[in-house]
Amino acid sequence: MSRHYSFLTFILVSLMPALVCAQDTIALWTFENTALTQATGLMGTYGPISPETGRGGLTRTASSGTYAVVFANAGNGNARSFTATNWATIGDNIQFRVNTVSRTNIQLKFEQAGPAAGARDFKVSYSTNGTAFTDVPNGSYQALQMNPNWNNTTYQSGYAYTFNLPAALNDAGDVYIRISLTSTTTVNGNTTGTSTNTRFDNVLVTGTLMPGVGPITNVAASKTSLCTSDGPVSVSFNTTTTVPTTYTAELSDASGSFATPVVIGSGTASPIVVTIPTGISNSANYRIRVTTPALISQNSAGPVSISSSPTFTSHPSDVTACEGGILNVEGQSADAQNFQWLYNGNLITGNPYAAYTVTTTRLSDAGNYRLIIGRNGCYDTSNTAVVTVNPSTMPNNATVSGSRVIGFGNLSLNLSIIAGDGSCGRLARFYLPPTITTSLGIATVTVTAGAPQRAGASGPWYVGRYYKVDVPIQPTAPVGVSFYFTPQDFTAYNQSAPPAQQIVVNQTAQTLGNLYFSRLADINDLGTSNGTLITPDSVKFENGYWKVSLTTTMLLGSHTFYPHGGNLAPCPTPTIAITPSANNTCSGTTVHFSATVTNPGTVPGYQWKVNGANVSTSSSYSYTPANGDTVICVLTNADCVNPTTATSNKITMLVSTPVTPDIAISASDTNVCSGVQVTYTATINHGGTTPAYQWKVNGTNTGSNSTTFIYTPNQGDIITCALTSNVVCPTSNGPVPSNPITMQVTPTVTPDVVISASDTSFCSGVQVTYTAAGNHGGSAPVYQWKVNGTNAGSGGVAFDYVPVDGDVISCELTSNASCLASNIPAVSNTITAHVIAPVTAAVNVTANPPGNVAEGTPIVYTANVSGTTVYSLDWYVNNQLIQQQQNPDNSITRPAGAVSDTVYVILKVDGCFTDSVYASNRVVVTPVTNIPKRAAELGLKFYPNPVLNYLTVEANGSELVEVQLLNLIGQTIQSEKAITNKKHVVNIAHFGPGVYYIKVWMTRQGKEYVVTEKIIRD
Repeated sequence: MSRHYSFLTFILVSLMPALVCAQDTIALWTFENTALTQATGLMGTYGPISPETGRGGLTRTASSGTYAVVFANAGNGNARSFTATNWATIGDNIQFRVNTVSRTNIQLKFEQAGPAAGARDFKVSYSTNGTAFTDVPNGSYQALQMNPNWNNTTYQSGYAYTFNLPAALNDAGDVYIRISLTSTTTVNGNTTGTSTNTRFDNVLVTGTLMPGVGPITNVAASKTSLCTSDGPVSVSFNTTTTVPTTYTAELSDASGSFATPVVIGSGTASPIVVTIPTGISNSANYRIRVTTPALISQNSAGPVSISSSPTFTSHPSDVTACEGGILNVEGQSADAQNFQWLYNGNLITGNPYAAYTVTTTRLSDAGNYRLIIGRNGCYDTSNTAVVTVNPSTMPNNATVSGSRVIGFGNLSLNLSIIAGDGSCGRLARFYLPPTITTSLGIATVTVTAGAPQRAGASGPWYVGRYYKVDVPIQPTAPVGVSFYFTPQDFTAYNQSAPPAQQIVVNQTAQTLGNLYFSRLADINDLGTSNGTLITPDSVKFENGYWKVSLTTTMLLGSHTFYPHGGNLAPCPTPTIAITPSANNTCSGTTVHFSATVTNPGTVPGYQWKVNGANVSTSSSYSYTPANGDTVICVLTNADCVNPTTATSNKITMLVSTPVTPDIAISASDTNVCSGVQVTYTATINHGGTTPAYQWKVNGTNTGSNSTTFIYTPNQGDIITCALTSNVVCPTSNGPVPSNPITMQVTPTVTPDVVISASDTSFCSGVQVTYTAAGNHGGSAPVYQWKVNGTNAGSGGVAFDYVPVDGDVISCELTSNASCLASNIPAVSNTITAHVIAPVTAAVNVTANPPGNVAEGTPIVYTANVSGTTVYSLDWYVNNQLIQQQQNPDNSITRPAGAVSDTVYVILKVDGCFTDSVYASNRVVVTPVTNIPKRAAELGLKFYPNPVLNYLTVEANGSELVEVQLLNLIGQTIQSEKAITNKKHVVNIAHFGPGVYYIKVWMTRQGKEYVVTEKIIRD
């Protein structure tokens, strides 16, 4: 606390002479930031170091060699300072970059000291561009030796330096202030080297706010607990600024530091609407401040708590489910803590999981689903997943299977099993009574619906389709099962059975009479075993199909349920069907033919025929076919079948020659501007009847199955397409890749131009250079300068012009760059010229007392300056420069000489004046004129006069004490004690000819006298 108090005192004292213009802090470096560390072995430039208050950067530069920058050394009454070694080369420096927008009267203040071997001689200079530096008038100084060393508890005065900086830095934007080494002499007079150091502390740059610019206070955020997914947040503030300006809201880092602030919004008035960026760390210590190019708010909003919203690893995808089947919609998030599902915008209760599952899907489950994920009170919502539910249908006339995880302990469930071929065929429904303790276990039950079969000629074995159920776990009680049949299962396949053994179908009454089920362990038992006869529990005709329900005790293993009417018949009808491994194949390929038979008897016989000729009697047949070959197989059987032979279906072979599919793609353009759509077209050979196209962008599938693909590319995107051919005989079975097309995408650009002036406030008649800095101007940008809206200049980037007060300078940039966002010329900022009319200064010198005074009397000479308050004075006495002064000092005190003094002053001013130098009047102050009379009265003689080499001073009745020789302007050039008290000889041989004065100290009758005599040396 004592250190800060001492520094505050230093600031207040330093500002006391300028209380009329309160200084505003632009930047302050105290070096107390604990994040700073020691950096050693550096070369070139170190930094920049941000200030603790304000904005800017401090850098350290050594012309050659390495150096150390140390922050651990004590400052002047505090814990840290800036210590740098290697002040071995003139020009080595530290530099401060600050912004002086809306400020005048710029001042630099700092404290500096070093050891006895520290660097001594420095100067202060400035620059508005960072390259060309100008010395500050009277900016040279010498650093002092610390005596004693600085420490972290006691503030020591005498080490502070203050410099008023020139008007060129007023309201100038980014400016540069440099403290440079001016000699290689140390404090103790030795030579500096790489180990020479000096310390800096409490560097302060201030300025006076321009009229209309006021402080920013009462910064507040509309919310102090935020999520990165939140919408806009409002930041309010108060200010007395009346000139138009842009206010910027900045966010600190997670610790509350503004060392590297993040801009989150801007506006021209309170409040500012800001957006919290994504990807930042979670913290409760963020702060928000408001800045302008000239100011930083006096307070910051906060602390503000910001939490990042959870993110989706993957969003839910569209799903198509079958009525009665399982519906599963799932999203994934690695960092979410809770989940909530929406169905058509309404919350789904009882499902706090990343997956939403329906065990038995209804048509009403179709719709739009979205997943909400949350963490720490922050949420995000997924894309919409569209769920489509297809109605259940009956299986087609083919064998089809479906599986289902079934059995859930004591739950009472109705679980449907749907065909696994994607047809949504309804196969069966299981009812698990609540009395079953283990049910079927948590097991996968498979149901296979066999193809519908007709009854045999001499009596039916089964009529319609059969169902096979595979049970992997033994149930502990009977299970309810419902099987589904189409009306055709009991009509088209029931007619050949005798009436007593037919199933009686009454669709109007929704009844099936004479219907039974035989359950056999294996289908091969047909005709040899009646199996177990089961009577259905119920029969119901609903939604266009028959639902037949029964209760059965299933044993572990496979069970086949056969529907039939009446008793079983002994002699079934045999059938045979042959299937080739392929009947549309390539030349030279071996094809395998297999036979599927029913009721084959105990000793079946096979006769394979190709083009009517017998070829094989095996149960299967393999050969290499030719195009157009016909293949059949005749089944013979001597057992109880009717008839005893059956002829298979006929297979006609299609044999093709191999071809090679290929694909080439082209683009409507390969070099486009950002945002332009491009059409890509595929040209193929040997694609078959239904070629498939898979377009890819950078290797990722996209687009539709089409010969064209329309896409808005990004720079570097690689477009390809893969052709999947269904030609019969391709040389390659995999997708065929196309040639790649690499896109060249040029971003859309918006030209802009900013102008600056070599000066904005200057004297009349001064030529000013205005410079344009354009962006995105293309290869031949055109600059049109304007003065007060009228075209001027030659069209280059620079415009030289002698303005008059109030002229408004601007520039328009016409760009020929590619991919322009607009063809409208870019308009620059405007610069208003401030021309200052010259004024006249004057100076008048007065003396007090004005003259005729005794030798040695103090005379106060005062220079009365008018027309300016900033000036320097050169004082002249008898045409010799004796002293220089800076405002506000304007007087000197000088004792009256033995002869008259002629005093005048030269006034020097800098700025818009009629002249840079003004001379004052000449003031002549005369001493008393009775010197010769006094000398005679005191018995004092001087001879010879004029004199050549030796002058004798003789006293009669007095005693000589001391003799001095003075030049014409009263300076003592020789002083001697009197050898005797009566006579003294003065040697003036070594002085040139001219007028001199002899001043004699003497005593007479106990009193002291001083007498001066004019002499002339030949």
